[in-house]
Amino acid sequence: MKDFNNKVAVVTGAASGIGRALAEACLARGMKTVLADINEKALIETKASFNTKNVLTVVTDVAKADEIKVLADQAQSEFGQINLLFNNAGVDTLDDLTKPVWELPTQDWELILNVNLWGVINGLKTFVPIMLEQSNEAHIVNTASVAGLMSNPMMGAYMVSKHGVVTLSETLHQQLSAKNTKISVSVLCPGMVNTSIFKNTMAREAKTPNSESDPNSDFVKHFEEALNQAMSAQTVADTVFDAIEENRFYIFTHSNSKEAIQNRFKNIAQEAAPTVPEWLKKLE
Repeated sequence: MKDFNNKVAVVTGAASGIGRALAEACLARGMKTVLADINEKALIETKASFNTKNVLTVVTDVAKADEIKVLADQAQSEFGQINLLFNNAGVDTLDDLTKPVWELPTQDWELILNVNLWGVINGLKTFVPIMLEQSNEAHIVNTASVAGLMSNPMMGAYMVSKHGVVTLSETLHQQLSAKNTKISVSVLCPGMVNTSIFKNTMAREAKTPNSESDPNSDFVKHFEEALNQAMSAQTVADTVFDAIEENRFYIFTHSNSKEAIQNRFKNIAQEAAPTVPEWLKKLE
């Protein structure tokens, strides 16, 4: 897809971070844009900041299939078609950052998998049939992470969810290609990006989660400092649109990601145990 003017984009998780930057990039390219997010207040503020009539906001919990259906219905009713879908909404919890997988509360597992993985599944089940029926050019971008292509001793549930998004996207691409459709697929695998993912999770729950992890621990502080100094969401959005224009499937934002991924694949090929990525050692 190279011509974006007057086409319609749907962005989940659009009220902050990468989602907001993607929405802004859509509007800058002349697209009519549907902003979906569970945080109604942030959604309203985001729409006001864009100051354009080409925006529709729909409060949406991507973990709920019926709310995704409402999102699609309102997008079609307002703009008539859907050309670009960003399955972008994502969460993580402080406990997932600091606790081993066997100690992570079930409610954290359910939240992370329901939003990060089932949110994408729900999006595909709803929007792909619409795109197929339209019979015109369309593109789907599923937000995964480099965490979906490697493993490390933190963020276990998050990594599980993102590994799922990567293989789901690969399968989707193969199936749509086999049917000779006009729908292209990309999977976004960013490295560390300056977002408020943990604060957004708290907002999603409408209260501070019942976390046993110390938000003032040295490790958490180092991780947050790294996030604050990380790549901007705007840079990620520009990279995504370059990839869409070039019809690239895998979208990487950080040059050092491939080295870490290759090291993991090397361990697999050699039947060796997983090793801790170098970038994570620097946080310790």
